[in-house]
Amino acid sequence: MIRKVSVAPMMDCTDRHDRYFLRLISKNVMLYTDMIVSEAIKRGDRKRLLSFNLKEKPLALQIGGSSPKILAEAAKIGEDFGNKEISLKELEDEEKIKEGSDELVDPKSSDND
Repeated sequence: MIRKVSVAPMMDCTDRHDRYFLRLISKNVMLYTDMIVSEAIKRGDRKRLLSFNLKEKPLALQIGGSSPKILAEAAKIGEDFGNKEISLKELEDEEKIKEGSDELVDPKSSDND
């Protein structure tokens, strides 16, 4: 099946409930999770971060981090949770992780407060 539409998340606007709703509208859309920091997957509450409803599939897990080794570990963990498609982003030096959070922050954005 060729997917012509992909839906990427909007930070603080979309979540697993939104993905479930979008899946009800169409089974032919590729849905993506929010970008999750690899360290959060490795050390955090994996069930909270990686759980999804099977009806959301096809669903791509997005992982970001600065360590290729930890990105690989997080991708394996994501695969073990049932994700068949995983999008990895290695962070640049100017990108950072918001302290105490599992979200990525663009330092050029004014919305980081």
